[in-house]
Amino acid sequence: MFASLSCNSFEERENPTNYISLVRLQTLLFNGSVTLGTNQQENTDADLEMLYLPDSNPVIQGMKPQYLPSDWVDLTCISRRSKPAPVLTFRINSELATAGWLEPQENRQDENGLFTSSLRLRFSLLPRLLEEGDVRVLCVAEIDGIYREASEEMLLISPRYQASVREGGAAVGTPPHPCHAGLLALLTLLVSSATQPLL
Repeated sequence: MFASLSCNSFEERENPTNYISLVRLQTLLFNGSVTLGTNQQENTDADLEMLYLPDSNPVIQGMKPQYLPSDWVDLTCISRRSKPAPVLTFRINSELATAGWLEPQENRQDENGLFTSSLRLRFSLLPRLLEEGDVRVLCVAEIDGIYREASEEMLLISPRYQASVREGGAAVGTPPHPCHAGLLALLTLLVSSATQPLL
């Protein structure tokens, strides 16, 4: 979207750091172009496109204090007040999130024409995600060639995932199955009886 403004009036306004102006010079092909005055009192026509960078880094919402292995994780990355809307992406342990875990990005425009963008991520804490311990989730907001910022959160897993669970064994600190405990007690009794002297 191109703004139609007088260059002089633009220079006199307060210039927030969030604003970036892109000026493209061209011949007068349509009405409403911007007129720029030069030192030689010559006029040049241009289009002025206004960009507004996000007020802050993206934030990740929906975090819990801790998670259990196989729990569902439901997070939303939010980037506020920008123009144009940034592209949001999620990474899990440095790898791009699987497309099936993401909902389409939403871009909501306010009365000032600025966008608040959000991207929802839902996934289960599968064993392959837990091999390194806690899970790192990164959200990146990017406006191509102009802006790139990210935020990272750590999912705390308790109890800690043990590789032996994946291999079919019992994890450290895992209580024995009731059937196993009963068999162990029976074997102990039989061994004890066999070692008793005959009367």
